[in-house]
Amino acid sequence: MAPGSKVREAIRIARTARQELDLGLTGPLPDILTVVEDLARIPVAILSLPSGIAGAFGRRRRQPFIFLNGDERLVRQRFTLAHEFGHERLGHSSVVDRTESIFGSTTNLDETQAKYFAGEFLLPKRALESWLDRQQFEQIDLEVIVRLAAAFGVSAMTVRVRLEICERITKSEASALDTEITAGAHLRLHGRLGLGPEEPIDRLAQAQDDLPRLPSAMHEYGFKALELGFVDIERLADSLGRDVAWVEGRMAELSIELTEDEPDF
Repeated sequence: MAPGSKVREAIRIARTARQELDLGLTGPLPDILTVVEDLARIPVAILSLPSGIAGAFGRRRRQPFIFLNGDERLVRQRFTLAHEFGHERLGHSSVVDRTESIFGSTTNLDETQAKYFAGEFLLPKRALESWLDRQQFEQIDLEVIVRLAAAFGVSAMTVRVRLEICERITKSEASALDTEITAGAHLRLHGRLGLGPEEPIDRLAQAQDDLPRLPSAMHEYGFKALELGFVDIERLADSLGRDVAWVEGRMAELSIELTEDEPDF
């Protein structure tokens, strides 16, 4: 399948996912962690992952699961979670995603698909256009981006990219906006506009003070996280409400031996 066809497929599958989960295509997600865990039934572990790793997607006995780096900014975590959910919906193989593969450039078609899925899932084209039409701004500038980002709980850069993909700004306009966002002008403007907290308070935000966060449905995958080096024995024991001796005994039962190798599904 040609790259353009794979992009269109990713966008179509993102729209289908929103419709199947009864989320519609015209508004923001209520809470992406709730959407992925409670509606899509995919357990999510939020951990302090090694530097440079944004998240991971895998399957165990046909059950998909997601790891998320809880040390990233929340707007990045939301995009990464949508990206990993995209890997699942697109039928991709297990993957450990480095930060640059999600937020930088990539030639990997699976990663490109997951990016387009995440963008459409978080901020559908129909929702973006409907919001812009209602606001009736004379031009799309940094204020529009900041207000749109606040409305949908995403980063300013995500909005900028979506505006270019949806052909609401030109490449030269996108470049000028990139300069402002890179300089942090969007953060200062957000404060002046009085839009409240830059990052909405949701279940991802609530998990930040108690990492690692392993939901009960993912306790089995906690040992996978341990095996991959994403979490140490003490943290896993604490998250499971067990002592270290119990974890070590369970490791022996599962034939888990810890190595210093780089995480790899």
